[in-house]
Amino acid sequence: MFNLNLLLSKEELNSKSKSMDQCLDGLFHKRGSTREMALAMLVDKFCKNLQNEFLVNKCSTLLYQCFNSVKRGSSKEIYLACRLIGFLSITIGCKDDLAHEVLEDAFPPLSEALQSKCDPVEISSLLDCLAIITFVGGDDLSETERSMQLMWQFFHPKLGNNMVAPTTCAIVLTTALSAWSFLLSTMDVLKVNKTCWKESVSYFSDLLDHDDLSVRIGAAEAIALIFEMGSLEKFCSEAKSSKVQLVHEGSKCQESHSDIEGLKEKILNQMTNLSLEAGDEVVHKNDSKKKLIDDVLRFLEDNVRVKTSIKVGRSGLSISTWSRLLQVNFMMHFLGPGFVKHMQENEFLHDVFDFKPKEKQHMSSENQLLPNMFTYDYEEVVLKNFYQGNPWKLKEEEIEGRQPYQKKKKSACPNPALKKAKNQVRRQNRLISQTRNAGHMAVGLEGEDL
Repeated sequence: MFNLNLLLSKEELNSKSKSMDQCLDGLFHKRGSTREMALAMLVDKFCKNLQNEFLVNKCSTLLYQCFNSVKRGSSKEIYLACRLIGFLSITIGCKDDLAHEVLEDAFPPLSEALQSKCDPVEISSLLDCLAIITFVGGDDLSETERSMQLMWQFFHPKLGNNMVAPTTCAIVLTTALSAWSFLLSTMDVLKVNKTCWKESVSYFSDLLDHDDLSVRIGAAEAIALIFEMGSLEKFCSEAKSSKVQLVHEGSKCQESHSDIEGLKEKILNQMTNLSLEAGDEVVHKNDSKKKLIDDVLRFLEDNVRVKTSIKVGRSGLSISTWSRLLQVNFMMHFLGPGFVKHMQENEFLHDVFDFKPKEKQHMSSENQLLPNMFTYDYEEVVLKNFYQGNPWKLKEEEIEGRQPYQKKKKSACPNPALKKAKNQVRRQNRLISQTRNAGHMAVGLEGEDL
């Protein structure tokens, strides 16, 4: 996988002469190296800061230029374009259903690219991007399963499929496993379609014997997540019919239960062997891979829950489930050095991980100590911010004459931020009026006494 710092020099990455608009203009250039440079600088800027203001008017232009790079670019350009699409989706979050529009617009070109590309780096970049935009913009189960089915083909292809991807490549297998598990962690097990994933545990068990350690770890994480979710019958193969046809339904259930228990025992033996092998392979005693394998083994053997915490700035992000661990690890992998910045300032990630930075808590406590007295000048500023229209709306005019595009549907859902701002202003006005009335009343009574 490419390293962003290797794609550009420090002088280029830290250059302030190139604005966001200038970088965006570079995406229209015919020369591939110029587009790569512009994409790398944009990714670096999105990594270091939340580019909310820039996306107000340039969201769709940026998105469709990334689609062009995915379609015709080099491996570096595809990698950077996929990173940028993911950053864009994470930045806009769930604002007015725009992330869902990004998913719907991005799925066709990403799906087409996944079916035509052969380079492992390109495929891995596309899978990571698809996982992120589905995680942020997927509104229902069918959309999540649609992306998972596409990922599934890379480590368990069906006969007759048109995929030309190197499914045996360890990089692709590891990425597909991680992306698939990442999306599975968001699903309600009661709504999972058992016909889609009925062979998954058996196949993951086979991957525990893979030659590559990263593939085996990815399979172990997927198995731990499935066991944590429960309803193993939805992820296991259907019971094989015996030579003597079973008549009673109870006998069929007993056979199915026996198969699941046998699969559990097989996986425990595989995980025990994997723990021993990992201990021989690692150099450091406290290697993270060895610890993860041991955590999975303890969970499968004794139901010992994973428990850890990650330092984010001055705050700590507690993790106590496999689903949360997989989500955090995937976000750390995708955001890279921008993980801390986005965790501190991105409200979407705050909601997803139930995380509130100490910096924000400190500001919130200070605001509670301030007197609840606001002037009308402050009210005007608040109204200006919220009445300027939807800053995240994908504008159609911005790319006119440059790039064909698909028209966006207008969101019919109300703006909760606007409603909240209006109510806040009304409450402030009431408090101001009450205070003033109380002051006039006190002056009047004092005058009568005199």
